[in-house]
Amino acid sequence: MEGLRYIRSAAWLGLIGLILSSVPIFWAGAVTGAVTAQTPSGSLPLTTGLLDTFLVAGELGIVIDLVMYIFYRRGYACFQRVDTQYGTPGTLSLVAVIGTIIIGLGLLLFVSSIGQLVSCLNSSVSAPGAPCVGDLGPILGEGALMGVGAIILLVGLIGVMIGVWRLGERYQRTGLKIAAILMFFPVLNVVASILVIMDTHAASERLHPLSPLDLRGL
Repeated sequence: MEGLRYIRSAAWLGLIGLILSSVPIFWAGAVTGAVTAQTPSGSLPLTTGLLDTFLVAGELGIVIDLVMYIFYRRGYACFQRVDTQYGTPGTLSLVAVIGTIIIGLGLLLFVSSIGQLVSCLNSSVSAPGAPCVGDLGPILGEGALMGVGAIILLVGLIGVMIGVWRLGERYQRTGLKIAAILMFFPVLNVVASILVIMDTHAASERLHPLSPLDLRGL
């Protein structure tokens, strides 16, 4: 039962994170704080308010995802006590935690470098060969850092998906198996979270307080 509660809580966090991180996108048109960067070819409008909104939304989603993968890790650890096949999903959930942290750090540095580039463009009135070109190096490096984090996170996500699929087999819940597949897709992962919430709740309801599964600590 404890393992199911952790998995259900992780799904709730995933659903909330997806909703909260997508809402600021609809505010973009109303964001103020546009600045004009002076370039050799003229003026280039850059919206720093939108950049700040992107950073806040991104970091908020990353923090929620971080806690979500920790909950998946805890849930699989509960199941691993009685079934070793959840060892791999548990380990890969930890990999997902590491990947999420790397992405969060990379995003923070990336947006900071973009802000510095905007400031450089605003203060520069020079012609070709402007010194702002040197600011592109850190941006490329931080983009690469986020790329590495994304690869690590992808490996971890596969482990989480495997764990959800095995839960579907354990409790004979088709919804969990479908959710395991949908978790891989950016928009359909909302449906996946809902399915995990519904099926883990249904599986919990089927377990009698004194059933063998409960006595095994699940």
